Amino acid sequence: MSEKETSRIKEHKSRDKASESEERNDYRRSKSAIEQIEILDKRVGKGVGAIKERARLNKLIEKSNNG
Repeated sequence: MSEKETSRIKEHKSRDKASESEERNDYRRSKSAIEQIEILDKRVGKGVGAIKERARLNKLIEKSNNG
């Protein structure tokens, strides 16, 4: 395989990863903070793991409830 072809393949994979990442981010933005916590609970267990993410989401929930 030539260096040019290898470079082309790497570039293609990079674009695919970026596209997949964008799709995941769009999906995540479409969910409310409460829905995101429910997804975390199903994925890793209720109140388990993702401590910083849970704190961030809970802050968003409090902010939306207070103002």
